[in-house]
Amino acid sequence: MAGTFDGLHVCLDRSRTPWQRKEMTYRRDIRDLQKQFAEQLDRLSAHGRDYDQGRKSAAKDLAVIARLLLRDTQRSKSLLMQIGKKEEISYYATPKLPGLTGMSHLTWMLPYRDGKVEWRPFLSNFGHSKPLTPPAGSGATGVKILGFYVTKSIEEGQENARSHPMTTWLRRSFSEWYNEIILDNGEGLSLTRKGLIDSIADQDGGAHVDEKIEDAAYLGFSRQNAFGWTWSHGEPDHGPEYACMRQVAYELEQTLRDQGEGLFGNEGKSI
Repeated sequence: MAGTFDGLHVCLDRSRTPWQRKEMTYRRDIRDLQKQFAEQLDRLSAHGRDYDQGRKSAAKDLAVIARLLLRDTQRSKSLLMQIGKKEEISYYATPKLPGLTGMSHLTWMLPYRDGKVEWRPFLSNFGHSKPLTPPAGSGATGVKILGFYVTKSIEEGQENARSHPMTTWLRRSFSEWYNEIILDNGEGLSLTRKGLIDSIADQDGGAHVDEKIEDAAYLGFSRQNAFGWTWSHGEPDHGPEYACMRQVAYELEQTLRDQGEGLFGNEGKSI
């Protein structure tokens, strides 16, 4: 049988079948999992760069990738669980400032434009040397963050806290890392890495836009100013959730890049 399609002459031989289905399902082998791992790590890096270059909505893509890599349910296994190494990895965690309450240790605020400030992830810039209280006689109240003051009172004893330069990651088990509180308003409202990833990916535009946001903590930090701050300069366009997600993704990327070769034995050397 012959025919012409868009000027291309095609000859079909019906006397033989070029392909037959052999199995109804396919179980991934180690090489397939290795390829998937490399692709997801590349996506994590690419969307992280997008975020750093100004596309803040890339945090939603990062949440979806983190969910794919990490979350296990009764119906599906995470990629790291399929590889069989999820619980064996030491996950890198951003150091926490001693005595810090009512803030997040994954983000800081920096001047942005038009006199406004924005939340930014630390990435690998752990800590800074700015005091947490305004200088005496300045008339300012609240927490000083790189030259800007926010008018929230400081918990007793926190005024003496100082950041201590740290040059290495903290190492955590998966459960410790995944369930660590990363946003805490000091008044009973807190959010973990797990809660952040799930809320962004499942409800707030990562993979779904749900009619309602049901996580009260995520809702508080992302839309209701759960820290209770007012700004002497322009209010940020977003809450701290995007910057926190970028930092969580950065922690995960550095973890997997440093330990990726060990996931597949000798076959992992090409990652």
